[in-house]
Amino acid sequence: MILREEVKNPQKSIPISIVLSLLFVFLAYFGVSTVQTLMVPYYLQDNPAPLPYVFEFVGWPVCKWIISIGALAGLSTSLLGAIFPLPRVLYAMGSDGIIFRFLAKVHPRFQTPLIATAVSGVFAGAMAMMFNVHELADMMSIGTLLAYSLVAISVTILRYRCTDSQESSQKSKARYSSISQSPEKQANENENDGLEKPTVLTSKISFWLIGITSLLVLAMDAQLALNEEGLKNKDFISIICLVVVIALIMLCLLMLQRQPSENAKLSFKVPLVPYIPMLSVAINTYLMFKLSVLTWQRFGVWMAIGFAVYFFYGLWNSSERYKQFNGIKAVFTVDGGDAQLMDCKDMHNSSPLHKGKSSVESNMSELMSSVNSAEAKLISDHPSNGRV
Repeated sequence: MILREEVKNPQKSIPISIVLSLLFVFLAYFGVSTVQTLMVPYYLQDNPAPLPYVFEFVGWPVCKWIISIGALAGLSTSLLGAIFPLPRVLYAMGSDGIIFRFLAKVHPRFQTPLIATAVSGVFAGAMAMMFNVHELADMMSIGTLLAYSLVAISVTILRYRCTDSQESSQKSKARYSSISQSPEKQANENENDGLEKPTVLTSKISFWLIGITSLLVLAMDAQLALNEEGLKNKDFISIICLVVVIALIMLCLLMLQRQPSENAKLSFKVPLVPYIPMLSVAINTYLMFKLSVLTWQRFGVWMAIGFAVYFFYGLWNSSERYKQFNGIKAVFTVDGGDAQLMDCKDMHNSSPLHKGKSSVESNMSELMSSVNSAEAKLISDHPSNGRV
C-alpha cells in the first residue's frame, strides 16, 4: 500500500520491486548460510544464535561482537519497518469505515494519522511485554501465511471472473436460442463460437472449482502435517487417502484450466494460473499446520476479535454500504461559481425542485439556471439528453 502511493506507475513498479527484493534477500540469506555451514558443520552449531557462535568456535571473538551488534541494529530496523506501515493500514481501513473512523483522523499540524500511530505503537509495546520473540514470530508467521494464501486465491478468482455481465448474458441468450436451429447449423456455429472471455456461468463454475480445490488442498496439507508417522510407516490407508486427494486436486485444476480466463493486457500477470496460486496455497497452509497449538489458539482469539469488530461495526458503517443503500452517491452543485460535492439527501432537502413533479426532466430549467452557460451546454449535449 505504501509503495502504491509513492510510485508513478504502481502496476509496473510494485511487482518488479517485490521480485527484486525477494531475489536480493534470497541471495543474502543463501550466501550467509553457505559460508556458515562451510565454517562449522550444521549439527555443531548453536540454535539460538548460530552466526556469532560460529565465529567464536573458529577463534574470532571480535567478529562475534561485531555481528551481535549488527544483529541488534538489524532487528530494531526490522521492527521499525514492520510498525511503519501499520498506521497507514489503520488509516485506510478507518477511512473506509471497516474499523472505527476516529483512527482515520489526520493531525492538522503533522498531517499524519496521529491516533492510529499512537494506538499501533501502544499495541505493539503491549504485545512485546506479554509474549517472547518466538511466540510473536509464530503469530506473525501464521498471519502472513494466511494473508498470502488469501491473495493467491483472490488472484485465481479475479483471473476467471466475468467483468461484463450484461454482454455475457446476451451471448448466453443468443447461444441458448440456437437450440431451436437445425443440428447442422448449430454445430457450425459452435465450432466458430468459442468462449474467449468469462461469462456469468463460467465465473460461477470457476468459483466453485476454486473453493473445492482450496478445501482439497487443505485436506492434503492436514494429512501431510498431522499424519507424518502413518506416511513414514507406509500405512496403506494413509497413502491411498493422500493419493485420492491429490488426484481430485489435479482433476479440479484441469477443469479450472479449461474455463475461459480474462485476457486483459496488464503490466504484470501471474503466470501458470491456477497452478502457481494453488501451489502457493498448499505450501502456506502446510507451514501453518506445522505451527504450535498455542499459536493456533491465539490466532483464533485474534480472529474472533476481528470478526466481532467487522460484523458488529464495520459491516454497518462501511462506505461501500452507504453507497449501495443511498442510490446516487453524490451530486455536484454550483454555489457562487464554486463546484461543491453534496450528498443526494442534502441536495433533495435544499434543492428548489418542484416536489410535485415526478421526473427530473421537468425540473431541468431550475437546475440550468444555477449553473453557467458552459456547464449547461455540457449537460444538454450529454448522450443521456438530461435524463437520470
